[in-house]
Amino acid sequence: MTNLSIMLSMLEENQTLKITPIGSSMCPFFYGGRDNVYLQRPHFPLKRGDIALFQREDGTQVIHRIHHTKLSSGERLYYMLGDNQTCLEGPIKESQIFAKAVKILRKGKLIDCQRNYLYRIAAAAWLILRPVRPVFMHLWNSVRR
Repeated sequence: MTNLSIMLSMLEENQTLKITPIGSSMCPFFYGGRDNVYLQRPHFPLKRGDIALFQREDGTQVIHRIHHTKLSSGERLYYMLGDNQTCLEGPIKESQIFAKAVKILRKGKLIDCQRNYLYRIAAAAWLILRPVRPVFMHLWNSVRR
């Protein structure tokens, strides 16, 4: 049994999964290897700003934020975006989405992705700022050093 099939069976049983993502595509909201993401089975339709675990056509599993959705021939399609990226990825079908992030454990602090209004406002603003993200990330990385 693969890791993905184990994860899917746990999600089908309405369990919450705690994973430690790798990579930097979701910086500055969470950092791969340091922070944890709590995932649950998604209830569709998902909305702009939600973080979802999906599988690309090549089989890679990715956690990114939903930038926007679109209805096409009665099917909802999702366009995803990493918080540290400017290029959209999609369309992603609902059948490719396995889980939705419900909480983030960032630097030891638990953030509820649905109920924490400061987090929701920051995530919404970050989506709007997509064209100028490289400038913000350059400044952020300069300050961090």
